Amino acid sequence: MKKNSSLLKDEKLKKGNAVVEGRNTVYEALRGPRKVKLVYIDRSISKNIRLKQISNLAKDKSVHIKLVDRNFLNKIGTQHQGVIAITSPYKYFSLSSLLNEIRNKNPVIVLLDGIKDPQNFGAILRTCQAFSVDGVVIPDRRSAKITSSVCRASSGACEHLRIARVVNLNKTVEKLKEKGFWVIGTSDRADISINQMEILCPLAIAMGSEQKGIGRLLLSNCDLVVKIKTSGKIPSLNVSVATGIILHEVMKKLKRI
Repeated sequence: MKKNSSLLKDEKLKKGNAVVEGRNTVYEALRGPRKVKLVYIDRSISKNIRLKQISNLAKDKSVHIKLVDRNFLNKIGTQHQGVIAITSPYKYFSLSSLLNEIRNKNPVIVLLDGIKDPQNFGAILRTCQAFSVDGVVIPDRRSAKITSSVCRASSGACEHLRIARVVNLNKTVEKLKEKGFWVIGTSDRADISINQMEILCPLAIAMGSEQKGIGRLLLSNCDLVVKIKTSGKIPSLNVSVATGIILHEVMKKLKRI
């Protein structure tokens, strides 16, 4: 069966661009710095309050809106909630450009080592944005990237974060230390709990995967290694939950919340 010319144009538009799906995710993409080129809305539910908000915001930003059938959206994404946006690719920072953008007097950045699961990565980004973290650093390899699934898991928080990709986290820690950063690592084998930790700024917090934790060399490069005390039969925490607990403690000590 021959595809119509309209569908061919739409497929061509997707090439070299990114797909963002879901109501909160598309809404935040429109509010963020990323260029949104086109928004598809399911015509059968276009009167939905959230979809109307998206439509109004898109119009304010002069973004073209296209009402389509749900089947059309299903060919592009599986969790679209009736709306999909075609955007420019996500733009990562370099470490130097991220540091140059920071204006906070007591900056806090988060280093993620080996976080491969998109849901965990997205949840961590949502937590980082909630606590106004000044930047997130991930490695080029052995890490999830910013994808449609990660954007959705972060509820659009990735659109409002500075995220840098680096070749080597160990060398990044060395560079951060040269810039005066105090680096805290996390491990369930640490002797010091988070409520006892010393906070010096600028601060970098390293978080590792649930399976392997922070790499041995990276952990040895940290100025301080801390743990979260637990009392249950299962001592380990999901990495996104652990990140939230540590950031809450840090920001409370810094009087940023």
